Amino acid sequence: MNKKLIIVLSPTKTMKEVPYNQKTTPVFLSHAITKMNGMKHYTVSELEKEMKISPKLAITVINYIQTFGQSQGGAALLTYSGMSFKEIRADGLDNSDLSFAQDHVRMLSALYGVVRPLDHIHCYRLDMETGTGGKALYHYWSQLVHDELFQETPIICNLSSGEYSKMVTPYLTDTDECITCKFTSRETGKPITHSTALKKLRGQMAKCIIKNRINTLDGLKNMGDFGFAYDPMSSMDGQYVFLV
Repeated sequence: MNKKLIIVLSPTKTMKEVPYNQKTTPVFLSHAITKMNGMKHYTVSELEKEMKISPKLAITVINYIQTFGQSQGGAALLTYSGMSFKEIRADGLDNSDLSFAQDHVRMLSALYGVVRPLDHIHCYRLDMETGTGGKALYHYWSQLVHDELFQETPIICNLSSGEYSKMVTPYLTDTDECITCKFTSRETGKPITHSTALKKLRGQMAKCIIKNRINTLDGLKNMGDFGFAYDPMSSMDGQYVFLV
């Protein structure tokens, strides 16, 4: 029996709550509430300094904190609206696509730990490496996210950034299967490392996996027709390289 393939994505700082008629609850919601309650003492100037953001953005973040939980929230896959999620174009996915995504896509989060596409979340501004705890957030989440992801003994297709991968990879065991996807330019033969390009490619690959119901490692290796040509010469255990 094939193991379930689970795609892991990074969240985005850009968010807009988009409710959906099917609503699920984040598994670590209580942790998010505790974290947000612990941030309510911040002033705008303190948050501006702590998170290294503009005064205008600090006011927005203070509003996120003070009103957290007061709206119905939005489905995570629709609410994250940064570059990678623009490529997924979740608003164009049908019910069958969203059902597959709910089973096979997970988004890592500094606030929520890990969320499913239809988990309803609220806007926030928090990442693993800066602001209100900084790298202590890795200690805060510790092994919780890894254990949640691997409770069904899946194969993880890691499309997250280095920042968020560190919520999982330090805790991998010898029996865990985790494949990190890398991309190489067909034109130059060099690895693609530019942040914007990587975000777009990760979103495009996630959309391709969702729309084509890819659920095996062989499926990942046979995405050439969709613009992602598996490169066996450059790939290795734990890392697949795709020519794009």
